[in-house]
Amino acid sequence: MYKRIQVIANPAAGQPEPVLQPLNAVFQEHGAEWDINVTQKAGDATRFAQEAVERGVDLIAAYGGDGTIMEVASGLVGKQTPMMILPGGTNNVLAAEFQIPQSLPQAAAQIFDRIPCPVDLGKIRDRYFMLRAEIGLIAEMNTETTRELKDQMGRFAYPVGMIRALTKAQRVQYKMTIDGQTVELEGIDCFVVNASRIHSIMGATFADGVSSTDGMLDVFISNSNVNTALLAVSRILQLEENWGVDHWQGRNITIETAVPRKVWCDGEDFGDTPVTVTVEPGAVNVLCLPPADSAPDNADPEAKEEIPAPPDGKPMNQ
Repeated sequence: MYKRIQVIANPAAGQPEPVLQPLNAVFQEHGAEWDINVTQKAGDATRFAQEAVERGVDLIAAYGGDGTIMEVASGLVGKQTPMMILPGGTNNVLAAEFQIPQSLPQAAAQIFDRIPCPVDLGKIRDRYFMLRAEIGLIAEMNTETTRELKDQMGRFAYPVGMIRALTKAQRVQYKMTIDGQTVELEGIDCFVVNASRIHSIMGATFADGVSSTDGMLDVFISNSNVNTALLAVSRILQLEENWGVDHWQGRNITIETAVPRKVWCDGEDFGDTPVTVTVEPGAVNVLCLPPADSAPDNADPEAKEEIPAPPDGKPMNQ
């Protein structure tokens, strides 16, 4: 089905690992022609994706972190050409969201078993995000988790960045307008969420019903840094308590703060508050695992039950 594949890779993302040989082995096995673009600066991945669509490729595979995935998706908005997420970053939350193996060869092999499904994107100031927007403590953590720290410590860089951010943590007065309804309250973290997964390793999700295919964005405000941590723990344990985390849904969300606060989306700096966040329903086609009931009639029943469904609003850890 995918005979012409364009890979877009960010060499600065993640940890050093072989890329060309594993991809070549998988693509040759399936008789696919492929080429690769290597990014050097911000915006390259979006431009490469747009150029690949114009050349008529069958699939674009994005290798890198969540920021690289977001850039590739931005170049495919409104296009039919699907994309595959290949885990090449430090945390790879989006790969986990779509149940993509953390092993590059295994992820590449799944290209030929998956089907395209329309996925929503969030939008801020003409820039798109696929995972979530963050304001407050977690945004400060992203600021403190530098590229140098990631290169030195890999995934352990994020806990170190969090410790550094805690020294600057402060409660913020948020004024939000969600589809015309105004809400004001204090909190330490604000998340505008398009996808459910919190972390790539832990099976934690924000809440039941959070989905990247429902045409909605979910807004969460945590009252303290302790509550943010408890949210993740409670979701890992599949508990229903919200631990002081408030939740709304909407399609058009404006967020104001008394003092400008940094906004991060999918690991990238998106400027400061105030911001307006909107949803672009079904903006890009992402390869997902087929539904469990789509296996052939002669398929082994046990194997059929092991095939997870694509994102449908249910937490990925269940």
